[in-house]
Amino acid sequence: MGFENLMQTAAAIRSKAIEIGKNEIQESDEIPKEWVEAWRADVERKANAVAGKFQPFTELPDPAKFNGAIAELQRVMGKLSSGQDTSDPISRNGRVYPANVAMTKMDSVKGDVQGWSGRAAQEFITKFLTPFPAVMHNQFLLVAALKAALEAEQAMWKASREDIASIAEATLKYLESMRGCSKNQAVIVFTVIASICAVLTSSGGALPIAITAIGAVASAGADIVGLESAPKTQIDGMYVVMVLASMEKAINQLVEKIMYTENRIKSAVANISDQIHSAQSSSNPDQHSFCARRPSLADASRGSIRHDLGYTG
Repeated sequence: MGFENLMQTAAAIRSKAIEIGKNEIQESDEIPKEWVEAWRADVERKANAVAGKFQPFTELPDPAKFNGAIAELQRVMGKLSSGQDTSDPISRNGRVYPANVAMTKMDSVKGDVQGWSGRAAQEFITKFLTPFPAVMHNQFLLVAALKAALEAEQAMWKASREDIASIAEATLKYLESMRGCSKNQAVIVFTVIASICAVLTSSGGALPIAITAIGAVASAGADIVGLESAPKTQIDGMYVVMVLASMEKAINQLVEKIMYTENRIKSAVANISDQIHSAQSSSNPDQHSFCARRPSLADASRGSIRHDLGYTG
């Protein structure tokens, strides 16, 4: 079965529900014919609505479509890797990022400016050259958080597909067992709500800066440690209409869990922009934790340099 066959499973649920519903109640002295007809009509009406319950889920995002963007952010992390703490700080799906040797050229810049003096020299060293390694590492962490956010989205949609397929399959199996001596009561575990926790490293919430987009999500759901504590429901019922009602309840609960999980990711990622803009040092307003200050001489020309202290505009 699986997600790829979701609508085929829904069609099988409809057929089995109608088949069983026709024989659930028989006309007798105690049960008038019109009651039986009304019962069967109700079963058929609810069975015919099954496909519509599952159809919206066929349009869930394809988890594979996140791979390209995730790979691109991995390449960016490789370019920002400084050689210290180069393992992925947030994602369990991460890897080690060797130091980008191109960044070693910054060491030669230090030698080039040793004989330089004046205000421009001092500002270049204090506002650009000295904080550059820290800014670079902070950007590495920022990209890691964004990548983990995409991985969390990917994991959420993968789990959503699995959960809706589980609901459909459990409903069909329960209906098929209703004529037997024992019914296969099915427990549905909502893996979607635990999916993003599987993306996080155990230390994700302990980063030195507060931009752990998914680490923030983890702390919001710290009570979810695994599938054993994930929300659950069950498919059961004495009659077909009850089984279909439990199926619909499970679908509605899944929608709630998807929205809850999506909002946790959305809220965490939305905080990144605010945290970046508020990362300007209070002790040094000219210094930003994530953005290297552009050197004053970057836009200078021979004509705009007035004296040996550097660019004065």
